[in-house]
Formats: sequence, structure tokens, C-alpha cells
Amino acid sequence: MDYMDVHTFLTIVSCESLSKAADLLFVSQPALSHRLSKLEKELNVKLMVRGKGVRNIRLTEEGKQFVSIAQKWEALYFETQKIRQTDVRSLIRVSNVDSLNEGIMTNTCSDFLMHHKQCRLHVTTLRSDAAYAAAENHEIDLGLIMNPRFSRMIRTVPLFEENLSFVCGMSSDYRRPLSSSDLDAADEVYIPWGNTFLRWHDYWFGPAADTRISMDHMALLEKILCLDRAWAIVPATVAAKLVKTGNVKRVPLKDGPDPRICYGIFKENESERPQIAAFMKEFIRQAEKMPEIRVLKAAG
Repeated sequence: MDYMDVHTFLTIVSCESLSKAADLLFVSQPALSHRLSKLEKELNVKLMVRGKGVRNIRLTEEGKQFVSIAQKWEALYFETQKIRQTDVRSLIRVSNVDSLNEGIMTNTCSDFLMHHKQCRLHVTTLRSDAAYAAAENHEIDLGLIMNPRFSRMIRTVPLFEENLSFVCGMSSDYRRPLSSSDLDAADEVYIPWGNTFLRWHDYWFGPAADTRISMDHMALLEKILCLDRAWAIVPATVAAKLVKTGNVKRVPLKDGPDPRICYGIFKENESERPQIAAFMKEFIRQAEKMPEIRVLKAAG
């Protein structure tokens, strides 16, 4: 199939009119009809019902079925064009969980690019389960995750562990010594940091706790913690950054959650790429600089 013929078909479907599609594609209606007829001939099916004086097109049953196929074909065409236009050896596709964006990933990416000028990065934020799926589907080269799972296709390597800290607003009256039994989930700013946090949370508050607010990212965290008696459990690196604002304090918590562990995930053959190894080395080097983190894999 020809790209322009498929694209023409999808444009007509979107516009629901031959004349509107022709205007959008900057071609005449006869040229548009020729492309459509060419596609129908190649597929050996009638895709649309059209006739003189009919403004709007009507898809045949075969045409309706072909819409999703055409959309997938066009997306695949774009992907193949990227391969032609890109030196894939210099591109590293990395995913990380949201909490790593606070400091460690920023410094890792900037220093890595400074020392590897031939490389390019594509960085996206994915939760752990989505990162495994992306790695298995060759959509990322390296994933940085917190919740490991078994995969026959993916290698999972522990990189570092980090304590989880109790934080609240400066005006809150939480005082040491503080125990988990003293906490009320109705005041909690809930962010699911990983398996160790979830086990702790289920033990103390149950799996269906009614928290004050639940979020899957940290954008609102500092502001919400200023509410009366609001509290949260956060990674130690995040806690350190919040404390520096002067609006948040950290209070030691007895029987708090176990440390969370950060893992690198990748297909076995990806670890042989020097660019991937270099990026992981830089990531570990940045982690070693942080007093809140205990590195499990050396940067050598």
C-alpha cells in the first residue's frame, strides 16, 4: 500500500466529506477520488459509498473495518521512517518513576549528555508495571523502577535503597517520638511509593483506607502539606528537598515502612550496549552523592 493513499482514506474518514478532505490535502477532488479508487483496487474491496451530488461519504462495512487497520498501518509507517532518519545507536530511551525526577534524574541526564556528546536521550515517566511492558515491547532501552516483578524477557538489577520519611507542615503539631499507631489516614497525603510502603500502609490502615487525598505524582505535595495536620510518607531525598523550602518538617517515625529499592530493568542484550552501561554508571554516580541513598551496585 502507498502511504499517501492510506493517509487520504483516513483524511476523508475524519472530514466525512470528499471536498473538505481535498481542501485539507491541497488536491483536487478528482485526484482524491483517484487515490481512493487505487486503494480500493489494491485491497479488492469497496471502502466508501459515494456518488454525484452526495456531500458526505458513507463507509461500507469493509471500510469501517479498514479504519483501524489503516490507523495502525500509518503509525507503523511513521515508526519505520524514524528508523531511516535516526542513528538508533546514539539514542537511549529511558523511563523512570516520578519521584526520581526530583534531583537524581536531572543531574544524571545533564552530566551524561555533557560527557557523551554523541548520544541523545528520550526520557519518559512510567510506573513500574508500564515500564516492564515498554521494555518487553522494545519501547524503552532502560527502565528505572521501584516495584519489581518476574519477567522471562527482562533482567532486573537492584541499584540503591532509600529510606521513607514522615513529613508534615511546619505548623503541624506532630512531635517525636511518633509511632505509626498515632497516625490518622484521614489526614494523609497518599502517594504509593512502592511495595514496602504499600505493605506498611495496609498493615496500619487497611487496604481500603480513606485518605485525605491520594495522588500519583508530587506536583501538589508541598502545597497540600500546609493543610492542618496533613502528613505524608515520602522518599528521603524528596523529604530533604521539601525541608529546604522552610514550609515542611521531617519527624522521625518509629515502626515506619522499610526502605524502598530502586531497580534497573532492561533486556539482556541491551546491557551490552556501551551507551546503556554508561548511563547506568552515571545514574549510580549521582546516587552515591546523596547521603539519603545507600547504593547496592557500584558505579564501576
